[in-house]
Amino acid sequence: LGAAQASGRARDRLARWYRRDGGERALILGHRGACARAPENTLGAFRAALDDRGDGVELDVQLSADAVPIVLHDDTLDRTTNLRGPPIRHEARELDAADAGSWFTAAGKGTWGREGVPRLAEVLASMPAGAVVNVELKGPPPRALGLERRVVEVVSATPDVNVLISNFHPAQLLEVRALAPAIPLALLWHEAGLLPLRTGWAAPFLRPEAIH
Repeated sequence: LGAAQASGRARDRLARWYRRDGGERALILGHRGACARAPENTLGAFRAALDDRGDGVELDVQLSADAVPIVLHDDTLDRTTNLRGPPIRHEARELDAADAGSWFTAAGKGTWGREGVPRLAEVLASMPAGAVVNVELKGPPPRALGLERRVVEVVSATPDVNVLISNFHPAQLLEVRALAPAIPLALLWHEAGLLPLRTGWAAPFLRPEAIH
């Protein structure tokens, strides 16, 4: 596909996601799953978001030591698991066996049992057809590690799930665009972020399908 044609397909694909219940409406996505009543970024939290009649979920993806896309928000495992340090120091099988659920009970947020650190492929496989998943790219330094390519490979293997890829860094989104032009992209910005990330200044040349 030519770049313009592929970008048009991505925009059309995103627009179709809003046509629900006989009309168009805002999408309801569970941020890190239903994180108010389940441990964030776990399969349990994502199931809870769908049980709450959400249209899908938002999640954060980094790489394990063996380059497997895994779902975790923080730079380290310390806050939400029984492991320590950055996830890039642990292989995916170690993260599969980690406890990412018990901290929720210990923090007095509710009663919850053990949950592993899920792989992105597991999460997408657990989603019903038509669900929307906002995949935010995380991790240090992701371009050097090939995070974009690994995520695109996983997303491409699950065509029945509607995936939007989001990120603060235009260079990473450009990499995704080059790898998979038909996947919708969202440029993130935040007024409290680093100076280059405080506005959507890159939107005119990146031409993302959404700005978050």
